Amino acid sequence: MNLTVQPVTAETFEASWNVLTDAVAWTKSQGRRQRISNITIQNYMNWQSRAVNFAVCREGCIAGVFSLPVQSFQSWPSHDTGKPVVWLRALATHPDFRGIGIGRFAIQSALVEIGCGANLYLDCVAGFLPGYYQEMGFEFLDEQRTDGYEIVLMRHSNHGQD
Repeated sequence: MNLTVQPVTAETFEASWNVLTDAVAWTKSQGRRQRISNITIQNYMNWQSRAVNFAVCREGCIAGVFSLPVQSFQSWPSHDTGKPVVWLRALATHPDFRGIGIGRFAIQSALVEIGCGANLYLDCVAGFLPGYYQEMGFEFLDEQRTDGYEIVLMRHSNHGQD
């Protein structure tokens, strides 16, 4: 499978946003709750202005997206060390490309992007996703109820430490 990752550009912004919204619509149609449905186009545009949005491409099509914003632990004050960390956000695969390893490739690409020795954090809805992320090398850190969801905080150490 020929996959590449590239930064989202002004020319690919709309197509990348569409992948995210298509994934949200598909997820909802399957009765699954995910926090990506809370991401607004304003958030995505803000991340775009900081050059942290990425597209996973297959044969010229954007098959998946992910973002790597540097943010605090705003939603997790008990874990806040006062320094911002890199978060895996807006990881989504277009429904037409599900089940062929786009998510796995996106996570591997994110780890390359942040570099060895850095940690990558995410939070996701409890249920099927934490198990998937554990298979990708993330470890469980905490759980809390937020915005009506049971949310799990996870970290991939990328062979580094905080």
